Amino acid sequence: MTVSADWRDYLDPDENLLWTGRPAQGMRYTRKRIGASFVGLFVLGFSLFWTAGASAGLWMGEWRNTDTVMFWFFILFPIFGLPFVGLGLYATVGHFFHDRNTRAKTLYALTNRRALILVAGRKVSVKSWPIRPETVIDYEPGPEANIYVATETHTDSEGDKSHTRVGFDLITEGEKVYRLIRQIQTGAVAEGKP
Repeated sequence: MTVSADWRDYLDPDENLLWTGRPAQGMRYTRKRIGASFVGLFVLGFSLFWTAGASAGLWMGEWRNTDTVMFWFFILFPIFGLPFVGLGLYATVGHFFHDRNTRAKTLYALTNRRALILVAGRKVSVKSWPIRPETVIDYEPGPEANIYVATETHTDSEGDKSHTRVGFDLITEGEKVYRLIRQIQTGAVAEGKP
C-alpha cells in the first residue's frame, strides 16, 4: 500500500517543509511487543481450553438426547468463549500485523514550526505539534531512530490517565531530523525561510 500526501494542503502561510518521511515498513519484533505476545499466549491458551471444554457435549453427541433448552445450551455455551479466543489471537500475533499496517499508512513531515503526522485510514487524520525552544525532544538514535516531540494524555471513562509519546517512530534519517529540530529550536531556521 502506497500512501502519499501533498503537504502543502496542511501548511500555514510562511510555513516551509524541511523534511518528509515515513516509519520503517514491515514487521517489527521489539521486546515490548514480544512480551505482550507472551501474555496473549496465556489468554489464548486459557480461552481455547475453556471453549474446547464447553463444547465437549457437542463433540460427544450429548446434545442429541436433550430437550430444546439444553440443546441451545450446548450450542451457545461454547460461543461465549469465541470472543476471548479472538482477543487471545490478537494479543499473541495480531498486534504485529496491526502495527505493520498502521505504519504502512503513516507519513511524517517537519516544517520550520511543527511536526506533523498523517495517518490514512478510512479517513485521513493529520495531527501536529509545535516545535518551540522549550519543547522537550526525546531522541533515541540508531539505524531506525525514534524522535518524540510531545506526550499525549488520555483519560478513560473511570478517570484513569495514560500517557503516549508522539513523534517520528522508526525513521532512517534520525540524526538529520534531530539536527533540524534543534535548528528550529535555536532559531537557526528562520521563520518563513527553508
